Amino acid sequence: MPSPTRLKLEIPPHEEEINKSNEDESFSTPGYAMAYFTFFTFGGTAVASWQAIILSIDTFITMYPDGMVGFVFPVVNMSALLVITLFMLIAGRQLPLDQRMRSGFSSMLVACVCLPLLQWTSYSTTVRYTGTLILLIIASMAAALIQSSACGLGAVFGPSFLQAIDAGKGTGAMLLVLARIFTKWGVEGEANEIMALSLFFSIAVLIVLVSFFLYIILDQNVYAKSKLETYLRIQYSTPLALPLPSPVRSPMKSPAFFSPANESTPMLKDNITIDMDKESSDSESIGEPAPSVLSVFRSSWKPVSMAFFTFCICLSCFPGLTSSVASTSSWFPILMVGAYTIGDLIGKTLPLHYMLLSVETIHYPVLIQILFVPIFMYDILHPYLLPDLATYSIVCALGLVTGYVGTSSMMLAPTTCREVEQELVGITGSLAIIIGLFTGSYLGLFFNMIVQMLQ
Repeated sequence: MPSPTRLKLEIPPHEEEINKSNEDESFSTPGYAMAYFTFFTFGGTAVASWQAIILSIDTFITMYPDGMVGFVFPVVNMSALLVITLFMLIAGRQLPLDQRMRSGFSSMLVACVCLPLLQWTSYSTTVRYTGTLILLIIASMAAALIQSSACGLGAVFGPSFLQAIDAGKGTGAMLLVLARIFTKWGVEGEANEIMALSLFFSIAVLIVLVSFFLYIILDQNVYAKSKLETYLRIQYSTPLALPLPSPVRSPMKSPAFFSPANESTPMLKDNITIDMDKESSDSESIGEPAPSVLSVFRSSWKPVSMAFFTFCICLSCFPGLTSSVASTSSWFPILMVGAYTIGDLIGKTLPLHYMLLSVETIHYPVLIQILFVPIFMYDILHPYLLPDLATYSIVCALGLVTGYVGTSSMMLAPTTCREVEQELVGITGSLAIIIGLFTGSYLGLFFNMIVQMLQ
């Protein structure tokens, strides 16, 4: 009878050693800066297609007046994001990382290239509208695939890389907002509007191409290589992420970045001698519960719940309530988006340098976030009382608080879990954000209904 396959697994260090290692890592560490920038571009890719669509929403409404674009597009986008991220949390993370990322980037490129080209064709309105919805679904699914995979990988790399993803989202959104402001002056007529739309998607394609290239060469990065090996070991060590702990270990997969494994291939290049004293406290030792969604949520419920709450309140206010704020300026919607984007980008950047919150205090900003709801309601109920500049400032403050608390929550979540659960908590945080956005969109409708009753 043939002997069973033996795998050489490295025992992870103590939690104290992990924390000390993370503290010692900085931009001066060889390969760290390039790895950080790679995750930064992952964030830009995750928002590129949807941001381009949002900035062109007036063009789509003009082209498809009977298509209920303002309602259908967000629902389609959010539904695709929610379904794919939920799939990733339950079973999709067991797919090889390389297949997930390459499929996501390729699909995103196809959608971002074909969507503006479709608007130039002479097909009937029905055909173009149907094709636009299909491409929107593809882009949204690709964004969810890239974002959830990047968040899971970023949680293994360290909290700074989760911050890099969020900072990349803010920067990508800012680039496209600046492009929208630039095109505002010269956009007259349907042809020029489609030209502006094409410009936005060209920027999105450029962001995706840069991110795809950096991902392809990521395994050559001296810093990233060891992290990728750790990620592969974690994937082998964890079962399917079913809601309840499962005794069934996931099947071993060949590493996506290296040559296929065989009986004598170590999971990591440099094996260490197992210390039996350390083994008793190791996260994989006998007696520790198997990783699952429930076990991860029990450990990280505070930061994960705050991520949900933060984006739920944010979307209910912007663009939920702010869409009803009165103004006589044609620049008002664009400048309001710009104000939010600036605040959001600053908020997402600050936690890397000034982390003022901890797992114990992450809920402290709740009252500040809730206060934005009555402030925007007051602005709607008393039109033209507040100057536009005041509204821009309030929206910017909302972006600042949302960016800071949301990014801090994502950075803190992996610190509450064992190393073997870090990928799972990263995807869980990503799902919490998407559910928060989904819930916030309907909460915004509810708040608007209350405002209409009070008017």
